[in-house]
Amino acid sequence: MTCLVAAACSTTNSTTLQHSRPKVFGLAVQVGGVLAAAAVAHPAFAVTGVNDEEDLLWVLVQLGIAAFLYFLVVPPFIMNWLRTRWYKRNLLEMYLQFMFVFMFYPG
Repeated sequence: MTCLVAAACSTTNSTTLQHSRPKVFGLAVQVGGVLAAAAVAHPAFAVTGVNDEEDLLWVLVQLGIAAFLYFLVVPPFIMNWLRTRWYKRNLLEMYLQFMFVFMFYPG
């Protein structure tokens, strides 16, 4: 049904919106209450904290290994791959080569 009078359409739509807002808010409150009740059964350990933290030394060792591979091991392999396949590659291989160049040569 289309409105022929613009004033009648605007009042009908605004009253419909005004009546639907309390229903939506009430539904949001109910859903929030259910979620809060479920959270009581399973508390959020990320907020309260659990003593299962990783050792700082182990995290630094992992970071050092990743940095060694990222900066010193992988780039020579990519350079050799580029050198040996420069004139023999197809489009997909060229795409992969330069994707790896952009991933492993930061800056």
